[in-house]
Amino acid sequence: MSASLTSSASVVRLLSLLREFAGFRPTPQLERKLEKVFQGMGEAALARWVESLQADASRRELMALVEDLTNHETYFFRDPPQLEVLSRHVLPALVREKQKRGDKTLRLWSAACSTGEEAWTLAMMALTALLDAGIARERRPGDIWLPPDWRLEVMGTDISRQAIRVARDAAYRTESLASFRQFPERYRRFFDDVPAAAGQPAYRHVGPALRPYLRFDLFNLISPAPPCRDQDLVICRNVLIYLDIGMHAQVQRGLRDALRPGGFLMLGVVDRLHLCEDFHDRWFERCVIHERK
Repeated sequence: MSASLTSSASVVRLLSLLREFAGFRPTPQLERKLEKVFQGMGEAALARWVESLQADASRRELMALVEDLTNHETYFFRDPPQLEVLSRHVLPALVREKQKRGDKTLRLWSAACSTGEEAWTLAMMALTALLDAGIARERRPGDIWLPPDWRLEVMGTDISRQAIRVARDAAYRTESLASFRQFPERYRRFFDDVPAAAGQPAYRHVGPALRPYLRFDLFNLISPAPPCRDQDLVICRNVLIYLDIGMHAQVQRGLRDALRPGGFLMLGVVDRLHLCEDFHDRWFERCVIHERK
């Protein structure tokens, strides 16, 4: 960001608004995006615009700005070592625990799910764990069903309306650097190909067998109360790095409150847990997952 904009009182107020509303912290990426917003805008116009943002109780225009500034970079099966821990250890252990306790509902939350790839990934792995345990059945490739007394509930949330719309639509482009860049072949059966129209990219749709287990909702991570309770597993990765460090403990309190005792929290590989007194650390193959006390 240019020195004149950095020193602007209006920009300082705007950054404060973004922190209070969405937890944003200044980063080079955020600064570059703001420069595009401010391009051609003089100080007087900038001041009026920031004043209008502050005065708008509905926060609609501020939300629109957050939409433009939010990073939606994601893809299926991102950070494979962590997901391997979930697939090989955590999800099978949760399924065994459910069987032992007679609690036949598996509840999972993908927090800050962006356009949904992580939430769909979680659902595929959970359904596969139930299949491997002999609970689910597969009539044909990808057509996996649960018996009537079992339930799988996966929720994905994000602050961005645009991202949630994409997640609900569940149609993803297939070019090399798109959503399927590291996609394991064994999960390919959960998708249906959409032939490319003339001049249009090819897509894959999430198949109908997987869709009943997912729901997507808007949620701001810095909200004081979580959108769900009694979760068995909460994943919040690749988002805290974009939030002000002073907001991290607040966000993690919401994640903690969403978990049942004995539920698991998985953060990003570079994230630090601030609520150590509330969790036991469980290490698997150099990856840590936090179990709520």
